[in-house]
Amino acid sequence: MAQPEDIEDTLTKSNLTPEQAPMQEEEEELILYPVPSSPREEYFDQRTWWMVDLACDEDDVPPHGATPLVTRCIRAYHWREEHARRVLVSYKQFLAIKKENKDWHAKELAPCGEVEKMWKEHVVDMDNYYHDCM
Repeated sequence: MAQPEDIEDTLTKSNLTPEQAPMQEEEEELILYPVPSSPREEYFDQRTWWMVDLACDEDDVPPHGATPLVTRCIRAYHWREEHARRVLVSYKQFLAIKKENKDWHAKELAPCGEVEKMWKEHVVDMDNYYHDCM
């Protein structure tokens, strides 16, 4: 980023007044807040989060990971288990591309309909979504 002295030197060399000088775009600063640690971090990593266990009883569904997400989608959209698992694979790819492109404000990437439904179900659970996407 140009220092004030550099800008003034440029203006005098080009005979421009400050009002005539082109506006410099300032980069949007991304503010990162510390992620509070929790016991859930002991149970999940990049590999284990995506494992789905639908064999557990409804009362025993773990509160974190892909299992509750898939369970919510099956209930909300009346999906079959196989379909929900396929959408989960696509959702995982979508999030990986989103992270790679740093498209946090959804300016570049948009998911297909089924992946968007799963994404919305994930966002509803803000605490887990925040942790899962970091």
